[in-house]
Amino acid sequence: MATKKPAVPKAMEYLPKVFSILEKISPILAGKLALKLFLKPIRFQTPNREKEAIEQAKIINISVEKYDVAIYEWGDGPAVWVYHGWSGRATQLYEITRELVKNGYKVYGIDAPGHGKSTGNESSVLLYESALQELSRIKGSPAAYIGHSLGGAVGFLAYKNGIEIKKLVSIGAPSVSDAIMKEALNKIGAGDITFQNLKKAFLKKFKEPFDNYTALNWVDPPPEVPVLIIHDKDDRDAPIHHGEALAKALPKADFFITAGLGHNRILRDKTVIEKVLSFVKDETN
Repeated sequence: MATKKPAVPKAMEYLPKVFSILEKISPILAGKLALKLFLKPIRFQTPNREKEAIEQAKIINISVEKYDVAIYEWGDGPAVWVYHGWSGRATQLYEITRELVKNGYKVYGIDAPGHGKSTGNESSVLLYESALQELSRIKGSPAAYIGHSLGGAVGFLAYKNGIEIKKLVSIGAPSVSDAIMKEALNKIGAGDITFQNLKKAFLKKFKEPFDNYTALNWVDPPPEVPVLIIHDKDDRDAPIHHGEALAKALPKADFFITAGLGHNRILRDKTVIEKVLSFVKDETN
């Protein structure tokens, strides 16, 4: 049975009309507004099912640039990091976390800047990864890394930038650059002219094209550690072609495809959790 989607801020309903006007009178402004929205996560209310995980956690704050980043700690044993996706929070992976703790692992969950209990109103791929670099500096590298959506993609960047992650799990990660932007713009009713100007605005702000900030760029060359890619056929937020493209770029990875779970319910599926736990525990891979 499909789960109820989180409520989206009322102002989002007016964005298609706003972009329809801007695309006619000022496409450059449309691109700038799209970039601002692209970098601004939505803080959804934490559901009751995650509150036990919060109560059981030790929560510390680490400094990442100008942000206080919340780090959750559960259990004892070899370290496993879990990282959420855009507009998410660490406790979304609570069922995976719970099974890891039961099996003798210490889990660190990260709320990215602008998300969950961390400070800030904006975020980005770079801030996501900066939080991992600081956590690595303080706690050392993890035995395994489990990331959902953008968190899954950023794990490859962290590995490429020197964090000695021993196993990588990517769940529902976006990977194809133009598709990421177009799918995001489609949700706010913006068209191709905004897409073109969003790319220009991104380049102006970050001095690099958006292509440089996506998973396919970070897996060339492929990681020299075991990789598990999990993606659902019915994922609407990061359609299956993202997982297929990532798996094609990583032919040695274990590619596990599910159906009927979508983008978020996949994190609570028993078969998925068993697959992740088996992969993390397997000493032969």
